[in-house]
Amino acid sequence: MAAKKHSGPFIVAFGGEAFLLDRMIELGRSWADRRIVVIDGEGRPDHEIVTICEQRSFDGRDVVVVVDNAHKIKGDKALKAFIEEKTREDDSVVVVAILRTDKLPELWKAAAEKGRTQHFPKCKPWESDKVKQRMVAEAERLGIKLEDDIPDVFLRFIGDDLRRVVNELRKLK
Repeated sequence: MAAKKHSGPFIVAFGGEAFLLDRMIELGRSWADRRIVVIDGEGRPDHEIVTICEQRSFDGRDVVVVVDNAHKIKGDKALKAFIEEKTREDDSVVVVAILRTDKLPELWKAAAEKGRTQHFPKCKPWESDKVKQRMVAEAERLGIKLEDDIPDVFLRFIGDDLRRVVNELRKLK
């Protein structure tokens, strides 16, 4: 069975919201009909990441390489060349780069141009409306309709920790 076409060979997720970034790792791990490789970018040289991306599976399946802490990769010539050589249509290897920072380095901007980008900023403590919007969105994602005052209750008793909020929403479901 041929793999579905996705939005290019790179998915770049960045920001300070750890829960949503961790969800992107799980998304990468759940890719059907592909060989999944999850690595930590911290302390890895570029050429090692490129080598992992270029390894083919014995059964001919396409590959997803999830690189957590991609912001800690130097971005030397091997990885730059790999990104430059990939075309937007070539999704035989999909790299899911998780950057736990709000700043997107040039290396990953170039990759995102051939795929897609998702920004998950951490809400500031005074941005309670944004926090409540995320709570409502997570509830909808789980198929739950929240009454108007429930996000206020969550915010008061749980705070802005989205992971804990989602855990409570799962219990409600």
